[in-house]
Amino acid sequence: MPSLPFLTLDVFTATRFIGNPLAIVRIPPHHAPPLTQEQKQRIAREFNLSKTIFLHESSDDAPVGEEIVRVDIFTTGQELPFAAHSTIGAGTRLQTLAGQMQVTSFCIADPDYEDVVPAVAINVPLDVYLHRTRVPIETEMAPLFPSIKPEDYMDGNGIPVLAALARVTPCSRRIKAPQEAPWDKWFIGVYFYMLTSMASAEDRVEWRVRTRMIDMLLEDPAGGSAASALSAYLAKTYESKEGVEMGKRSTIGTQVVVKEGAMREKVVERVQLRGTAVKVMEGLVEY
Repeated sequence: MPSLPFLTLDVFTATRFIGNPLAIVRIPPHHAPPLTQEQKQRIAREFNLSKTIFLHESSDDAPVGEEIVRVDIFTTGQELPFAAHSTIGAGTRLQTLAGQMQVTSFCIADPDYEDVVPAVAINVPLDVYLHRTRVPIETEMAPLFPSIKPEDYMDGNGIPVLAALARVTPCSRRIKAPQEAPWDKWFIGVYFYMLTSMASAEDRVEWRVRTRMIDMLLEDPAGGSAASALSAYLAKTYESKEGVEMGKRSTIGTQVVVKEGAMREKVVERVQLRGTAVKVMEGLVEY
């Protein structure tokens, strides 16, 4: 029976058993028989994690530092074109990924970590659009999240106190976002956030944020794509702590580069996401 090596990581943490779990299945060059997308989907369903990725490794004769690796990303139900926490996890194993996702290895010092720990950064392919109409709190958010009172929300729909953030619970359906084409076709989750601190430097403002990511009955312990979208909205450099209320504390770092547009408006030029990952287990998956 054919088999492939796999490992699992906890992403956005340097401590095992917290963070956001990720399964990585390695597919060596010229592996036979080839793994079909349907087989990958079944394997991802068996892992039953928020994401499982398949790394199609480059051949041994590729120049060092120039390896190109195809990455297939699956949830338990579908294949995805991109997922930030999956790419951060892959980046801990690889120096270069295919496509638009450039991965840079570096180290960060963080008060949550005992020492300076290896991390990776990715330039997130992100197109930013702010809807002209906000989701109404009284008629849409309040029925879905009755434990959060209208007065708990601050301007911009952030939540001002940790006690309110802790009261967030999963909901029965997705919110109804404003229908503004072509932005009405994509996944819409609910990302609650609270600004916990602010520090100013010469050329930037740094925010620290506590967040929770809800998609109906599920909660994601660390959503890199959501963190990237929020940081673009805030147009600041910030660090997000997510998953605390789940017992899956995760630390996500993002940096946004903003330029002035033709009408002197703020235009997001680049969003960079950074994080760490730690290996939890490894073995073989038979198929």
